[in-house]
Amino acid sequence: MKYDFETISDRNEMGSRKWAVRSEQFPNMKKDVVPFSVADMEFKNAPEIIDGLKKRLDNLVLGYCSPTDRFYNSIINWDKKRHNADIKKEWIVEVPTVVDGFFAAVSAFTQKGDSVMIMRPVYGPFRFAIEFNDRVMADVPLISDERNNYSIDFEKFESECKKDENKMVILCNPHNPGGILWSKDDLEKVIKIANDNDVIVVVDEIWQDIVMPGNTHTSVLSLDRKLIEKAVVCQSSTKAFNLAGLCCGYTIISDSEMMAQYKKTLDIMRSNTVNVMGLEATQLAFDEAEDWLEELIEVIDTNQKIVYDFFKEKYPKIIVNHLQATYVMWMDFRCLGLNSDDLLKTLGEKADLVFTDGRFFGECDGFVRFNVAAPTQVVKDALVRLDNLLQEIYK
Repeated sequence: MKYDFETISDRNEMGSRKWAVRSEQFPNMKKDVVPFSVADMEFKNAPEIIDGLKKRLDNLVLGYCSPTDRFYNSIINWDKKRHNADIKKEWIVEVPTVVDGFFAAVSAFTQKGDSVMIMRPVYGPFRFAIEFNDRVMADVPLISDERNNYSIDFEKFESECKKDENKMVILCNPHNPGGILWSKDDLEKVIKIANDNDVIVVVDEIWQDIVMPGNTHTSVLSLDRKLIEKAVVCQSSTKAFNLAGLCCGYTIISDSEMMAQYKKTLDIMRSNTVNVMGLEATQLAFDEAEDWLEELIEVIDTNQKIVYDFFKEKYPKIIVNHLQATYVMWMDFRCLGLNSDDLLKTLGEKADLVFTDGRFFGECDGFVRFNVAAPTQVVKDALVRLDNLLQEIYK
């Protein structure tokens, strides 16, 4: 490989949220134990981004900043090349993070007391965006078969959309934590039902660039223009290129009146500025680091196959999803008969394993999310520790 995906960095003193949470949860855990929880990666950043930032620091004044045409063109060209989406500069507005993006959408396009639909299990901040804005969450749970293969409950969704109080739906594509991709038919059906009932569709596409070989991501922005006139799409370079600390996302809205309303809300929220280095890093990622991304996807695919095969061959009662996208694997440990608190404690104290609690994504007691974006040997070592534990408690 051209790039280094094997060197592990000690992030204990770097202010890493993931590593800090590990130390808070398990203060006696060895400091060199890599956690597999918060969704950032244990890889060095693309050298094209790091070297580019160093060069730009020689010429930058780190004062107040606004995006340049280069920023917008980078996004436009990237979405066209990678996702077959034709977007325009005036459709794009920068936000600090994708979370800020959908928080602002809830505030801008619904009123206090309105209901907003989500399809759980799903990324926890969807619920926070609703409740912190004094809206009401309306859950339209995903349908799951015996192997936790998820699908959208269109019958229930259409029924909920017909209720006057339901004004918006927030969708995650690719899906976190399920690691699945909604098909073009799925997306068109969701948006058509929503449009027919004057329900606004907000889509979090932050994971769109981490798609496993043999799979295809369909961006909402690639659908028929008339169908998506009222859609709000949140994107960022930060997930695919491990840039979350630089805080730079963007929201795409094609309707000019909605965009004006959205920008006003960003002003009120004071979420209308982004990090100057985040702007630079986004441009560098999209313009110069595509080769790094392709190698990253190979590593993630290798890791997820190793994990999937481990459970399939040795512990088939523990249900693990086969990733279509993202680098997080959804795991069902309910066969062990442990509640989430006991499960997480056992994994941490007896196997030095730190995962994300499944309850963060909904009513998912006994589930965890395993972030496999780490050097392959680190993932293999984690499975050895897990194997030793499961030999004692697997039923």
